[in-house]
Amino acid sequence: MARVFAAPAVVGLSNVEAGLLENQPDWSVCMLLPNHQAGSMGGGLTIGNSIMSLDQYEPSFAISPPPNFARSPDFARPPRERLIEAASRLFCRYGINSVGVDAVVTEAGTAKATLYKTFGSKDALVAIVLEREGIAWRNWFLGGLDAGDAAPIDRLRRIFPLLAAWFAEERFYGCPFINAIGENDKHDDRLRSIALAHKLVVLGRIGEIAEEAGAEDPRRFAHQIGLLIDGAIVAAMVTRDPCVADLAAAMAETVFHDLERRAEAA
Repeated sequence: MARVFAAPAVVGLSNVEAGLLENQPDWSVCMLLPNHQAGSMGGGLTIGNSIMSLDQYEPSFAISPPPNFARSPDFARPPRERLIEAASRLFCRYGINSVGVDAVVTEAGTAKATLYKTFGSKDALVAIVLEREGIAWRNWFLGGLDAGDAAPIDRLRRIFPLLAAWFAEERFYGCPFINAIGENDKHDDRLRSIALAHKLVVLGRIGEIAEEAGAEDPRRFAHQIGLLIDGAIVAAMVTRDPCVADLAAAMAETVFHDLERRAEAA
């Protein structure tokens, strides 16, 4: 039987300055990593006549949160780290433009002067937050693809179960890079370059695995899968339904089957 996720309830927004951590879990990052082991999810993803189960993936698939992100506000941490962590929580949930400097320093428990002395501007803080988020998410996602000794095609088939686990988190807020470009000036090359740098690392690794699997054009293959990844992320953010990852996986299976046929014929 195919895995079916119940769409999580939409979390009601509260006043930013009033304090956002009342219902926060143990730790919070924008590109939230699954906090459970893969084997605990059960079920599987039905593709054709086969079932892909998250149980088959290595336990390292669900890794611990990166150390740079606090599990909860810790006012003993250096002001710089508190500001980055506070900005991450607020920007990701409410949007960069909806959160002012006053809200960030209130959340971090620092003075406004500390923020400007440390980062120089809100724009510089945004860039650092995006960089941190990207590193954390790539470590988790690419680590999940590469865990264990699975065949290249099997590692590629991990892509959408990994995304489904991410989408199922209550505090999944979408991709911060897509969100940042979406809410800002579309001619802002600064944000676009940050987003593209993240995207190129992800697609580059997918392309490398595809080449190992025998893809004739690994770059084209990676971009095909990348379109499905981006579409699934946006759809999951809008609908709050993790099952969109299953639909994307079913579409990707056409590409995977073609790759397998080419490899067998070679």
